[in-house]
Amino acid sequence: MDLKNSKILVIGGAGFIGSFVVSELLKEDISEVVIYDNFARGKKQYISASLKDSRCSIFPIGGDIREIDILNKAMKGKDYVFCLAAMWLLHCKDYPRTAFDVNISGTFNVLEACVQNNIKKLIW
Repeated sequence: MDLKNSKILVIGGAGFIGSFVVSELLKEDISEVVIYDNFARGKKQYISASLKDSRCSIFPIGGDIREIDILNKAMKGKDYVFCLAAMWLLHCKDYPRTAFDVNISGTFNVLEACVQNNIKKLIW
């Protein structure tokens, strides 16, 4: 996959793994990385070093994969999407309805938004 001059959206980009993906992407010759995160588990401290790079930013109007309209706005003009968003397993047991909403419906929203925005590739 050639990432040269690509615009990339990292969903869940402030989480433990997502923040690592962001930092690795910034080692490539890309145009921009936008972090889409609701900060339910993600932390700004995980992405503080990456945000010092002018190619990296946080999507300013939300970061919840259950919000299809906001998700579509975040994907507009992007080439690739990395999706690392999911509800934590232990919370799934305690909150099964919310887990379904995030992990199933939210995932469907990501897939649908990728199609609507002609995303070249979704990396899961």
